[in-house]
Amino acid sequence: MVQDIAPAGRYVYAAVGHDGLRIIDVIDPATPVEAGFVTGPGDWIGDLALVGQTLYAITSAGLSVFDLTDPVAPVKIGDCAIAGPDGGASVTVVDDIAYVAANRGGLQMFDVADPTALVEIGQYQGYERIPDVSVIGNYAYVVTGSNLKMVVLDVTDPAVPVEVGSYRTLGNTWHVAAIGGYVYVVGGNGVSVINVSNPAMPVQLGVFEMAYAALDLAVADELVYVVTPEGIVEVIRGPDPASILGVGYHSTPDPVKGVAVDGNYAYAATGRQLKIFDVTDPISPVEVATHDTPGTAMAVTLAGSLAYVANANYGVRIIDVSDPNEPFELGYFDTPSVTRDVAVSGSYAYLAEGEGLRILDVTDPTMPLQIAYHAGTDSAIGVAVVGDYAYIVYGAYGYLGGLEVVNVSNPAGPFRSGDYSLVRVPRDVAVADGYAYVASDDGLHVIDVTNPVSMTQVSYVAADYAKGVAVTDDYAYLAGQNILKAVDISDPAALVLVASYVPQLGDGYDIALDEGYAYVAATNGLHVLDMRTLVAPLVSVGRYVPPGVSADRVALADQYAYTVDDSGGFTVIDVTNPVAPVGVGSLAEDWQLNDLDAADGYVYLASSFPKLRILDVTQPATPAEVGQAFPDLYSYDVAVAGTYLYLVDSYGLHVMDVTDRQNPLEVGSVQLFWASETLEGRSIVVDGGYAYVAEAASHWRTGLAGGLRIIDISDPAAPVEVKFYNLHTAAWGVAVEGNYAYIVYRYGLRIIDVSIPDTPTFLADFTETVDKSIAVEGPFAYITSGGGVMTFDISDPSAPVESDYYTMPCWAADVAVADGSVYVADTGCGLYVLRHAEPLDPWHIWLPEILRF
Repeated sequence: MVQDIAPAGRYVYAAVGHDGLRIIDVIDPATPVEAGFVTGPGDWIGDLALVGQTLYAITSAGLSVFDLTDPVAPVKIGDCAIAGPDGGASVTVVDDIAYVAANRGGLQMFDVADPTALVEIGQYQGYERIPDVSVIGNYAYVVTGSNLKMVVLDVTDPAVPVEVGSYRTLGNTWHVAAIGGYVYVVGGNGVSVINVSNPAMPVQLGVFEMAYAALDLAVADELVYVVTPEGIVEVIRGPDPASILGVGYHSTPDPVKGVAVDGNYAYAATGRQLKIFDVTDPISPVEVATHDTPGTAMAVTLAGSLAYVANANYGVRIIDVSDPNEPFELGYFDTPSVTRDVAVSGSYAYLAEGEGLRILDVTDPTMPLQIAYHAGTDSAIGVAVVGDYAYIVYGAYGYLGGLEVVNVSNPAGPFRSGDYSLVRVPRDVAVADGYAYVASDDGLHVIDVTNPVSMTQVSYVAADYAKGVAVTDDYAYLAGQNILKAVDISDPAALVLVASYVPQLGDGYDIALDEGYAYVAATNGLHVLDMRTLVAPLVSVGRYVPPGVSADRVALADQYAYTVDDSGGFTVIDVTNPVAPVGVGSLAEDWQLNDLDAADGYVYLASSFPKLRILDVTQPATPAEVGQAFPDLYSYDVAVAGTYLYLVDSYGLHVMDVTDRQNPLEVGSVQLFWASETLEGRSIVVDGGYAYVAEAASHWRTGLAGGLRIIDISDPAAPVEVKFYNLHTAAWGVAVEGNYAYIVYRYGLRIIDVSIPDTPTFLADFTETVDKSIAVEGPFAYITSGGGVMTFDISDPSAPVESDYYTMPCWAADVAVADGSVYVADTGCGLYVLRHAEPLDPWHIWLPEILRF
């Protein structure tokens, strides 16, 4: 059995196990001829790596080296034993180092500069098994079999590999190939594509699922070639190497509580340390230095070449960072209580300490001197100093807190100027142009502080557990629980949420801004987010509640929205003005209504009984049933295109001529078998000459199954299924736009290329909890997720990005979109209309269009 091959010009070298090494002449690819072989008693040859005229092979002797000066008569010139019970599994050679994945023997490194005298220089045994390795530059990417991981190792020193990142996969991992900023991993029945542009934070871009096991893979020119035991070769197009994630990350063993940025360096307060990162490339922060502190580092503030670290029970530490690579403590001041924050203005440092404000003269930073202490109201949490005032946020125990303003025009004689109470504890404060922006456990509060004696709150934006705030120009950035929000504050009295980003922050404690990047101190490390281009979030612009009924499904035609609920309610809503939708007609049915479509003054209802109902809505105030079909069967969904209607039920797809709406006539059908016990549902869209059916089924033992069925309907009388794209789990909904099908399935959003409908190919995957409905218009896809509507930017279908989430008051069951307005059937709460405007300049932050009703 062929174990591996290595092509070299006109020859291909094939490792054939116990049959040795075979040399095949492929100068005429149509008639390959064996030109030579190498074998010996007991020899076994497995994986191969070719470098110039030297061939490296995993053999029964270990790692063997062959000289190919005569390409048809290889000569073995070196051997080296491979430690471990399994021998070698795979080998790759980079810069005179051979990396051997040896299963239970781990990863072993050999110096092969002299191929006649191989020398083992190091081992890595971080996991039970390492069956494969791929190396690019200073990084080795290994898979770990049943440990379900792809691991990134820094092999700058190949003798001492260091794990710098990993990604947990859904199944066993056996083979890996790396190219550019991407790693392709074979495991189970598919290929995972992982972005490793930041080796410390691998991010899965998608999974290409296969109906059979994959044996091995190779990558060339953005194409991935996967082979199977059945002899099948799958060719998958990989992501565009030019597309990178605008997210940087550096993990830390302790939460990062504070961050400050100056030039090309970021300073992070974490654990009992100040860590310094080179952020010349903000997407790939590099740790350059660490300075230990005696207490927990709570916050950091920069003043010139000095970093002031709030050090909990150990006061403030003053660290010289004039050389960021060699920080050293210049001075310190111990405090009797916990110091949580520090601000510096001129020659003075202001400490949020205990229950008050402690003021130090730091003219000589080697000997800071206390010149005043101001007793506050409660535990001082954060402090900012602007002009003659210090702004202190205080509170404890989750509730009750406030903002205190202290006059420090004479730092030696501070006195209270005013106090503003808040119902939840504030965590941070920033001050600009007469307003204090306070991050609290319930959101962002904007307080007018032009007159500290009589402060007033002028606006507010909700955000759960907001702990950090930073202000620049006309925007405030808020770090909270797993979210970063950008808010337009050009009018502080009328805040507008511009964008939100949902990385896996854990808790965001602090935020600093520099050159369009947001640096977020978080539970799991330092995150860097590119905020130069933001997608505006959805805003609610209209709502209609059908009297006495719910809204479970919605369809659009002309200036009307039509809704149904599963108890038989049908409503006609005039949305000529989406801001003020008006109910104009309704109809009550006795049977469950499952879905609907509308066109040319008629609405087609997929019903439990009868199967199809046709309503005349040319008079919207008095909709009337004019036709029906299949009185004994149950239907799932319906779509209309021209004079034909396409209906899916438990049998399959029915094509009906509806030229005469009173007498719909079935002209064709195709049975669609499902490979499970119970059919859970089917959804259909029609595009061009094809129908696309999302299918979900289940079995009590094996669980959910399903996929996308593609049916040629160019001849309505003879529909033909041309392809079943198997997702191996439930597919709930589908939308088709251009050459792409967007499938909502159990694990999220799957995008496939259907430019050749009978050969759909994987393009991208986004793992997220979603519901059963999707609508696509322009560069956005809208997906219901139960509690709300998710917005994805699909301007690059190969790299979908979640750009917004709009929370619905009840349960978002269905979504449709037309002319930029997003219509959401919110079960129990009616029909909502959401909207966001197009940016005038995509390179600048822009405001959503807000319509009021």
